[in-house]
Amino acid sequence: MNKKIVITVVTAAVTTFTINTAVAEADETPSTAAARIADTVDTTDQAKEPITANKQTDTGSQIKVTDTATKEVQPQEAVTASINTNGAQQAKIIALATASSKSSVEQQQQTAVLTQKYTADQNRADQELTAQTIKAKDTYASQTALQQQNNTEKQKEAQAKVEQAQTEAQKTAAEKITAATPNAQTNAPTEAYEPGHAINSETDLPTKLVEPQITDATTPTYYDYYGYRGGADTSAQIDGSLDKAQQYELADYTLTLLNDWRAARGLTKIHYNQNVEEATLALVALRNKENKDFDHITFNEQETSIFDQRGLNLVGENLGVSMPQKTTLLQLKVETLNAITAMIWQDEAHYNGHLQNFATAEYMGFGVQANPKMAYPYQLVFEMAELSNSDVQAPDIELTAEKKIDDKRVAARAQLVRTDPGLMAANRALAKLEIENQQQLLSLQQQQATALAQLKANHTAELGKLTVAYQAELAALQLKKQPQLTTLAKKATPAKQSKRKITNQTETSSKTVRTSRLELVQRVKFPSLTSAKNTTHQLVVGPKKVGNTVETSKEDQINQTKRNKQHLPQLGNTAKTEVSVLGMIISILTGICGVKAIIAKHRKGRSLK
Repeated sequence: MNKKIVITVVTAAVTTFTINTAVAEADETPSTAAARIADTVDTTDQAKEPITANKQTDTGSQIKVTDTATKEVQPQEAVTASINTNGAQQAKIIALATASSKSSVEQQQQTAVLTQKYTADQNRADQELTAQTIKAKDTYASQTALQQQNNTEKQKEAQAKVEQAQTEAQKTAAEKITAATPNAQTNAPTEAYEPGHAINSETDLPTKLVEPQITDATTPTYYDYYGYRGGADTSAQIDGSLDKAQQYELADYTLTLLNDWRAARGLTKIHYNQNVEEATLALVALRNKENKDFDHITFNEQETSIFDQRGLNLVGENLGVSMPQKTTLLQLKVETLNAITAMIWQDEAHYNGHLQNFATAEYMGFGVQANPKMAYPYQLVFEMAELSNSDVQAPDIELTAEKKIDDKRVAARAQLVRTDPGLMAANRALAKLEIENQQQLLSLQQQQATALAQLKANHTAELGKLTVAYQAELAALQLKKQPQLTTLAKKATPAKQSKRKITNQTETSSKTVRTSRLELVQRVKFPSLTSAKNTTHQLVVGPKKVGNTVETSKEDQINQTKRNKQHLPQLGNTAKTEVSVLGMIISILTGICGVKAIIAKHRKGRSLK
């Protein structure tokens, strides 16, 4: 009975110890487990005796306990030393990390300072460019303004010379291109063909009558006061006949001269309309039909009826002549000018009858009687008339000869002015000066553009230098930090390796303290048999004895482990450890019974005493 109680108590204690130990192992860290194992190992004896387990009849083979070599569990002092070493290494790593962080912060600060300086240098360069640009622009603006002022003064002087040359040219042109004046009566007739009296073109043709110098107004014949030369005559050629347009043009010029003369003397102008001109041309045709040479009409009914039909009364006639057979419209105008001048200022031989007709005529027409059979191929016919019926009268024809001749004269003068050598030279000088002035201004603009471009190029180059220097300083700072990082890395490597070694040793120690239920029972029942530090006890199936030990194969170990797991609860810190719930319940109940038995025995023993 006592033996049963002892066995029960031992079984309960072993079970309780196994559960507590397994739970403790599951909760402990590797370092505390190593320390605890070291304490346990130190308190045991140094004896190394093999322990043989009870015989089991699982498979009918004898199961023996074999001491196998296990990994060495470090003593508590070694673990503590390793932990201390680990702590020192960790402190060293922290110090190195702190130094590295400090170095990184310093580098960031230095980089910030470099960047700030680089930005400040860039801003300074930009400000210098702006200031230099403004200064350059102001300088060239002042130079341009001064150049423009000089150019203006020079151009004013040159323009004044041009204006002076133009005035002189215009004066010369007016003297050269002007209406001819009549030759004096006392002069030789050939002088009428000299400059000033000669007519080469319509620009020389006067539109106003000028009184010639007459010394003997009683002379029945007259010389030419104006000499036709026709050097620049562009008028129509006349050879024996004139068309109506040419007749009207000649009449327009004739009435222009006479009306100007009458206006100068305060007389009313002579009416000139289509009625009187058509009547005059009809009478000229009649004269040719009647072969009238240089003779006046007789004012018969046939002659006067021509005017009556047009509401006019024929009252007078003046005749002049032109000698050349082949002539021009301009030459006929010159001949008409000479005839009118003589009729007005050299007419005493004719009792001033021509003069009276010009002075008293109310209507007048003009026509050229062209007849090569006559002594004078061209007779100049002036017919004077009075109004008889105003109802049939056409309006007066606007005279245009003066304007046309004056316009031609102005154009000729302008052309002469343009070709004046002095004016041309002055204009060339002015044009050259304007070009030079413009080139000087353009040169200043180009100089300004070049200067501004150079400033910008210098600015760009300076920014480039600043960038290169900034990048070089950053690179130097990086190179300066590299040895520090290398040193820190070298120092940190042993610490990391030591830390890794301690961790491995701790894990190894933790694994080493795992024991089986049989070993724990042996430690409880036979403490002297568990003092060996370097051995563990395993259950083997199919013993194979080598020396004093029994070796097991790998397959036998696996099978034995499975049987242990099936019959005994296994606890530990390994994640793959399996726990039998049924075994735990049986162990707990057995423990409770064992405790009760021990208590009962203890009470009985006390009562026996």
